[in-house]
Amino acid sequence: GRPVGLAPSAVRYTTSSHLRREVELVEWATTPAMAGHQRREPKGDALAGLDASQAEAVTAMLATTRPVVTVVGPAGAGKTRMLAAAVDSWRHAGIEVFGVGPSASSAQQLADGAGTPADTLHKLVYENHTKWVERRELPDWAWALPAGSIVIIDEAGMVDTRLLHTYAQMAQGKNWRTILVGDHLQLDSVDAGGMFAELVEHPDVITAELDTLHRFDLDWEADASLQLRDGDTAAVVAYDDHDRIHGYGGEQAAIEAVIDAAFVGNVEGRDVLVMAPTNRVVEQINETMTDRLLAAGHLDPGNAIHIGGRRFFVGQPVVTRANDRRLTHGPDEREWVRNGDRWTVLAGTRDELYLEHRDTGARQALPASYVEDGHVAVDYASTIHRAQGATVDEAHLVLSEHTDAKQLYVGTTRGRTANHIHTHPPAIDDDHHGPSVAVAEWTPTDAVTAALQRAGANSTALKRRRQLRDEVASVRSHDVDSASTAAQQRLAALRIPRRSTGRTL
Repeated sequence: GRPVGLAPSAVRYTTSSHLRREVELVEWATTPAMAGHQRREPKGDALAGLDASQAEAVTAMLATTRPVVTVVGPAGAGKTRMLAAAVDSWRHAGIEVFGVGPSASSAQQLADGAGTPADTLHKLVYENHTKWVERRELPDWAWALPAGSIVIIDEAGMVDTRLLHTYAQMAQGKNWRTILVGDHLQLDSVDAGGMFAELVEHPDVITAELDTLHRFDLDWEADASLQLRDGDTAAVVAYDDHDRIHGYGGEQAAIEAVIDAAFVGNVEGRDVLVMAPTNRVVEQINETMTDRLLAAGHLDPGNAIHIGGRRFFVGQPVVTRANDRRLTHGPDEREWVRNGDRWTVLAGTRDELYLEHRDTGARQALPASYVEDGHVAVDYASTIHRAQGATVDEAHLVLSEHTDAKQLYVGTTRGRTANHIHTHPPAIDDDHHGPSVAVAEWTPTDAVTAALQRAGANSTALKRRRQLRDEVASVRSHDVDSASTAAQQRLAALRIPRRSTGRTL
């Protein structure tokens, strides 16, 4: 039943249950109105200091009773500042607001920036759904939101479809309105996802889009980042003209270059973020940076801390990689150790590692068991996925031949003052036993352009089904046109000799 012109590799498979989830999510988001919710006006001074698109987004969220509103903001558009104004207005009207994110660190950033209680989406679903299904237990008071509440889901593009579907069922049952915030052109969920983009592009879903950038110090970089987001190759020219694209003879040379840049930034006191394509490269950068700082005297080898089979140094930046709600800190002990929290090493023994939070200044003692389980890592470099949501002074991205457009966009929009791209020729291809691109033909700008044109793989089954139907229709139309043309040619061939003898068909 497949047209011969449609390649077998074009066929994609999904399950009926997954497709059903996607259909039900669209139905949820396109419901005309929700009972018990009212349109609201922004609080008197809520819009002060917002740009025009931020103010329009706040007004749109408040002025509808739809169950779902999507808000799209490019990197640096001030999504959190805009949300703070909306939260203030809802609170002024007596409406409870709760924020969630795909990770504990993103939820904490939302809480700090928007001024609302926040936690992970997994935790909200666990408290309000899983506990009841598994043990018939009600949610603890902190997550027991009343009917009519507003739930803000930040970094919505990174939420997988199964989790979002479970949440949607729960939200409909509890009469919660939902604000999905993110950027569908940034990174997706590592599991089956794409629903945020599906809803943003749906004509019957209310979407507000922010269009003014506030992160970048330089206007040209703000403009180029938007071009990069849109897949416009003019961005490559802009970055190259401003010496932001660097080429090296191989991967190791590129790694050494970003280590040099990170070393200088660290010594000069700037917040520098290095992003690499794999954990292997990240670990190499972290180890080499540590050795460089020790050799230069910026880390004291006499202040080495050996704990849990790992070695750290006083003054070293580290990041925690696992949530642990039992490890609390802060004045009222309400804060806890989150995956993605950034710290500075203060001291340590064989039993505990003492840290200071780089954003809040709070202090925390981590037990050796937490360190031994591999949950503390040196933090000079990060993978691109872990870096999404970060804002630093200066960012450096190591580009590989597998980096796609979304990774490129995220990796070049973390820094306020500068974002640099470091490239190298492709490595030996395992399948072809040679470089996938001839080294003699390789250029740094070509490498960036190739990444910009390399699409990510995550999309909904609904979108893929539409694409396949369009492809099939196109192939069938082509087959019909070809058959019609061939018939006309055969008919013309018959007519020509007949006319030459004076006879007609």
